[in-house]
Amino acid sequence: MLQSTGADQAGEAVCETGFGDLIVIGLGLVTIFLVMLAVYRGTLAFNKYGSPRTEKKREGQEQLKGAGITLMGAFMPGIFATILDQVGLVTLSCVDLGNVLVTMPVLF
Repeated sequence: MLQSTGADQAGEAVCETGFGDLIVIGLGLVTIFLVMLAVYRGTLAFNKYGSPRTEKKREGQEQLKGAGITLMGAFMPGIFATILDQVGLVTLSCVDLGNVLVTMPVLF
């Protein structure tokens, strides 16, 4: 009982100081950065993928896979938050990681 009370008090302190909003903004900025990085890497990959040389095509394929992995990593905070909600684990009440995918691209 003492542990949950301490965790609740710590969660309230984080929410009152505005640190929860900083967490959402920070993760949103990371999401935007990863999406932009994936687009950049994908552009470079398609440039190499269109080359007539076999070695360049192979490099382009590998870079395209890397761009896809980077894009999937951009959406992990929102997916992770959804999984935590479905399982029933309570995160900080003021931190809604699902908003990272909704609000940050709109703000950008």
